[in-house]
Amino acid sequence: VFICTPDKDLAQCVTSDGRVVQFDRRQQILRDEAGVIEKWGVKPESIPDYLALVGDTADGFPGLRGWGAKSTATLLARYVHLENIPADPADWDVKVRSAAKLCATLVEHVEDAFLFRRIATVATEGPRGRRCGQPALRRTKTRLGRVLRTHRRPVPPPLANCYFPRGT
Repeated sequence: VFICTPDKDLAQCVTSDGRVVQFDRRQQILRDEAGVIEKWGVKPESIPDYLALVGDTADGFPGLRGWGAKSTATLLARYVHLENIPADPADWDVKVRSAAKLCATLVEHVEDAFLFRRIATVATEGPRGRRCGQPALRRTKTRLGRVLRTHRRPVPPPLANCYFPRGT
């Protein structure tokens, strides 16, 4: 699967086996799991936690005050998820600036962090819909083809095994 967007919240969909990758069309960079780690400092599974702490202005949530990209990446590279970060900075076995202040903010606003993580999490489970090739998809492909040709982009080959929810 080829996810064409620079949007960091969709980096959580990238898989370690390379079946799902992200293409940043602005920078012309293809990111696999190693690319996600290189860009944001965390594995794809930690991206929602990362966004919960640093925020995502594109999606309209602020994150937690004081939490920056470097501190967040350092802690999540070690602890992976919010709930694994110890509530006492003395128990952190990685060094970050202002650890006591960051920890106090996380403890005080942990419910906000969990809400922001929920907002940032892409739902991957759902009902299976009709197969590609049905009329709604053909209309979508036709519109996409027109847009791609207008912007002088190649039209991708038909997708073989994709599914769309009913009613789309």
